Formats: sequence, structure tokens, C-alpha cells
Amino acid sequence: MHRLLKRQLKNANFSESQKNEMSEFLATINDAYISFDKDRAQLEHTLELSSQELYSSNIKLKKEVENSTREAHLAKVQLNSVVDNVQEIIYEIDLNGNFLYLNSAWEKATGYTVAESIGGHFTNFFKDIDKRDLPGLIELQNVTGGRVSKIFRTNENGITRWFELSASHRLDENMKPYGFIGTIVDVTSLKEAELELIEANKVKDNFLSSMSHEMRTPLNAVIGISNILLMDNPKPEQLENLNALKFSSKHLLNLINDILDYSKLKVGKIKLYQENFDIREMVYGLEKSFSYYAQDKGLDFVFDIDKNIPQYVIGDSLRLSQILTNLLNNAIKFTDQGSVRCMVSLVDGSKEKNKIEFKIIDTGIGISEENVGKVFERFTQAEDHTTKKFGGTGLGLSIITKLLELLGSELVLDTELGKGSTFSFILELEASQLVEAKVIESNESKQVDIKDLNVLIVEDNTMNVLVLKKYFKKWGVRSKVAENGLVAIEMIQDEKFDLVLMDLQMPVMDGYTASREIRNLKDHIYKKMPIIALSASVSNEVNEKVKASGMTDYLSKPFNPEKLISMIAQHCCSDQNNKSDRNIIDNMIQYPASV
Repeated sequence: MHRLLKRQLKNANFSESQKNEMSEFLATINDAYISFDKDRAQLEHTLELSSQELYSSNIKLKKEVENSTREAHLAKVQLNSVVDNVQEIIYEIDLNGNFLYLNSAWEKATGYTVAESIGGHFTNFFKDIDKRDLPGLIELQNVTGGRVSKIFRTNENGITRWFELSASHRLDENMKPYGFIGTIVDVTSLKEAELELIEANKVKDNFLSSMSHEMRTPLNAVIGISNILLMDNPKPEQLENLNALKFSSKHLLNLINDILDYSKLKVGKIKLYQENFDIREMVYGLEKSFSYYAQDKGLDFVFDIDKNIPQYVIGDSLRLSQILTNLLNNAIKFTDQGSVRCMVSLVDGSKEKNKIEFKIIDTGIGISEENVGKVFERFTQAEDHTTKKFGGTGLGLSIITKLLELLGSELVLDTELGKGSTFSFILELEASQLVEAKVIESNESKQVDIKDLNVLIVEDNTMNVLVLKKYFKKWGVRSKVAENGLVAIEMIQDEKFDLVLMDLQMPVMDGYTASREIRNLKDHIYKKMPIIALSASVSNEVNEKVKASGMTDYLSKPFNPEKLISMIAQHCCSDQNNKSDRNIIDNMIQYPASV
């Protein structure tokens, strides 16, 4: 495949399946590139030969003009005949950019005659050159050597055309430049194909975002109702069914998130955050989240964190949690008997930096030596039967690898078929200045009291409202519902609310507009009222729009009830306000609920 087409396809982020669907179209473009290269190579060769021949002929003609007038005239006619049969524009200009020579292809491409164009500046003959391209064209006059090129666009009678102009210095007998020689080629068809690829990629991103929202909205209700039923002390036979339902819905959510996260990583839209966080609390939270999954399979589930690791460090806790979540989920999924262990050790520590090693060790199916490389490839698992037996997208390790690259680390794998695997990585985390608190014990649950708060739920989806109201009833929270942003604005002026849960996509008035309107109300209380955004959308612009609209925080659906109660307490209860330095949480990626 032609190098330019490869580069355009890489920039457009097309998958292999999309390339296959457009194979005929891409083949046509590829042939056009190859044909163009051949024509240009022939043209450059012709130009080089012609240039040498013209120069030699010129010197010879000056010396023998009286004796070889007829021969010189014939040579010139032959040379012009060759050049005029080339389809691309061949030109020569002086150092100021004025035309000295043009072949007949100029007249076909621009409509100007060669005679009226000679002596004029080259930028005067292309209609409405895009102003963004013009400075680059003028700079070509200052080229110091070699061959340079520039693509520019014009617009004549509403028709946009793209041209590639290339130039090389003309040198005299003393090797001093006296002008330029080059070609101008119409590349409109190639540029239009490139723009179509870019537009197709935008359509793909919009489709993924839209479909994600449509799938995550009902999934929020399924996971939410499962959590609520689990809170009601179900009978043993009901508990088994509810846990199965919850696990299956979370599995579906993980599949959706894998595809979306990989898409964002490919185009570099994942942002990293530096914040103070309690590393022990994060690790023990993961232990609690996965303990039922491991126990259900009869596995020994062991967490061991080095006592020398400081309680608080600075880094991206969400990305670290995501990496460990994926590794733990894989370890338990691919282990039918034995154990899964998570070891966190201090490799090197100082007042400024802490090098911490994370190891996930399992006694599962392992990976054969010849298939080790496969597990890091996208959409691939080690064996064909693995996908059928265990499921999954085959994206998990690919996502982890890319995230660790962003964090300045790499994933190390030690495995043996049938005996298990060890995945490890080392992160360098900055030392935090926060004063260490009492170490959290494994599996210890913090009780957060938000009883008697008055919350306004702004949501148009009845199932989501049902889930939230049931949560609040369990927690002793009073709540009322507004079906859109306009109703919400009226209600908060009639009644005092401690917090607003604001859905982003609603009829009549969406959450962004409603939040801006609330912040603009005259009473100062509305400037500080906590507004937590709720949305099933995973668009990369959501966080920025939430922040710009004046909302306090963001929670993605489906959400963990513990995350919701913690976030409410953080913004409504003074003793919870020291939990995080980050106001807008990049919470696009969901982790297993621990209820």
C-alpha cells in the first residue's frame, strides 16, 4: 500500500474491518497514488534531463549561433514538444516568484494563456487562494536548497480545488541560485478522499457515543435495581439469582467500556490527572469489590500491601484503579481453582518519589510461550477457545498497555501454560504532603451518613428516577423529582434543596442550560448549591461542558451506589470535603460495584 495512503488511514483511525469494507475504494486511491508517483518521477527525470540539455544547448548556441541556428531551433522545438505533452504544470520562476517559463498544461489548468502569464507573480493566477495557505506559498521563495512542496486550495465559482506546488532551485555555472523550477499538480481527488476518510471517522465516533448512551441508560436501571434488591436482605436462593444478574449486567458494561476506552486511547483523548489519594483505601476498595467474585469461584483471594508504602501519594488514582481492575478481573476469570493474589511493594522510596510495584498473581490457565505476544494485541485472546469459554472483547491488556505507557511504565508478564500468570508493573508516584491518617483495615467499610438531606432529582427517565428514589429511601434522604431543567429552576426557587442531581440530556431544557440558569439566579445561595451531573454519555467533551456549565461534579451512569453516596457526602457534609482535590471527576470508566 502507498505510504501516503497508509499515513492517511493511520490518521483516520480506521479499523481493519472498515478497511476491508472500503477495499475497492482504497484500491482506487492507492492506484491513483502509484500512478501519480510514476508520472512525477517521469516528469522529474524529464525536467532534469531537459534542464541539463537546455543549459548545455544555451551555452553551445551562444558560441555557435551563426553556424548552428537551424539545429538549435529544431532542438528547442523538440524539447517544447516533450514538455508540452506532460499533463502536470511545469514552471520556472525568478527569485521574486515571477514566471519565466510555463508549459501548455498551465493553460488547461488555469484558463490563462502562457503569454499573458509570463512575468506575472505565481500567486496572481489562482483564484481565491485560502489565506491560511498563502503565507506558506510565499515562504517557498526563501527556500535555501533541496526540493520543497506545499499543498494549497483555491475556490473559483464555488468549486474548491487542491494543488500541490513543488520547487527546486535553479543554479548558474557558479552554483548560485537564480530562480526555481518545479511542478504544480491538481490533487483535488486525493484530497477529497482524505477528507472523506476524516469525516467517516467523525461519524464513527458519534455513532459510538450515541450507541453507548442508548445502551448505558437501561443498563443503569438494571444494575441499580439489582443493587437495591441486594440491600433488602434477600433469601439465599434470591441472592444467588441477584448476584448472577448483577454480574452479567456488569460484564456487559465492561464490554461496552472496553470498546469505548480503546477508541479514546487510539486518538489520544485520554487525560491524566495528578491528585492526592489514599493508596491503601484504593487497594482495599478493590479487594472488597472483587471478594464476592473470587469467593463465588472458591478461590483464595489475598491482598498484601507493604507497610512501608506511605498512605498518601500523588498520581492518577482513576487510571491506576482501572489498570488493577482489569488485571484482577482477568486473573479471577481465567482461574478455576487455587488463588489470586495482589501484591503491592515499595521498590524505592524518598521524600519526593515512591517507586511502587504492583503484582497480580494467579494459578489460572496460563499462556503458552508462542501465544504470549497475542494477548497484547487488540481484539485477540491467546487461544481461539478462550473467547468462547470466557468471553470478553480481547481489548483489556491492550488498554492496560497503552495506559501504562501514558503513566511512564510498562506491563511485564511471567506465565506458564496450565500453571498461572503474573502481571506486574512499577509506577513512580510523587510523595504527598498530606498528613497520614489511621491506616484503613482490609474490608473495613466507611459509614457515610447523609440522612435528612433534601435532594432534587432532575431526570426524565422513569426507571432512573425509580432507582434513585429507592436509594434515597434506604439512606433516609428526602427527594423530589423535576422532569426537565425548566421545572427544576422553578422548584429550587420554591423550596430549599441541599443538592441537585442533574441529568444532562432532557427535553424542554437540558442539564447544561439549566445549570447555567441556576448559577445566574440572583440569590448567592444558588452560586454554591452543589449540582452533580448524571449522564450515560461517554463523549470526550462531557467533562469540559459540565465544568463550563458551572456544575460541581460529574457521575457517569451506570454508577456505583457507594460512589454516589460518597460524592453527595463530599459536597454536602463538611467532614467529607477533604476527600479529593479534583472538582470534575473523569469518571467515564465504571468499576465493579461493591454492594
